[in-house]
Amino acid sequence: MAAQALIQLSRPSEALGYAHTAYQLAVAQNSKSATDVANVVLEAKKQRWRKQERNRIDRDNSMLKQMKELVKRDSERKILDLREQQWDSPSGERDLESEIAVIREDARVQMDELENVFARADPQRYKPREVPDYLMDSISFSIMTDPVVTKNGHSYDRPVIMDHLRRSNTDPLTREPLSVSDLRPNLALKQVCAEFLEENAGWAVDY
Repeated sequence: MAAQALIQLSRPSEALGYAHTAYQLAVAQNSKSATDVANVVLEAKKQRWRKQERNRIDRDNSMLKQMKELVKRDSERKILDLREQQWDSPSGERDLESEIAVIREDARVQMDELENVFARADPQRYKPREVPDYLMDSISFSIMTDPVVTKNGHSYDRPVIMDHLRRSNTDPLTREPLSVSDLRPNLALKQVCAEFLEENAGWAVDY
């Protein structure tokens, strides 16, 4: 899937676009791949948010930004060195893009470690913000405000699943028959979602 390749290349915004399109197609075709594609959408969204969070944290701390810039330059130098090498591997064991992906992942891990160091020093200011997966609607990929649970135990935001059921009487993830009468309020999850949005009102709505 193109979205997964773009995630590996640290291009989450592009990946999210491809993944959303693939998910909508999977749901429209009642495909069994809908669950797997939904997970790719969530991963792309997480990566895009983490990238935005890194930019926010960098703006607040010039020292952290400088240290991460050194890591970035080092990874770019390694990638340049790889591209300049003569690749002679008839068996295909050495793949340039795979090697580059490893270098980028190593750089990402180093940057995460730097952020963790600063977060421990000043948690309120530098701790990355993130939304737990269980608060996210599996159709819109937004934080739920009025979650309902199906007979199979899947939770969706009420207006989103109601809109889906007007077009198809199936669970978008399991493909099993589903009707409005099968939906029940998920009051416990609704309370958790409400508390999370209240405690993180300054940023959660933009996730």
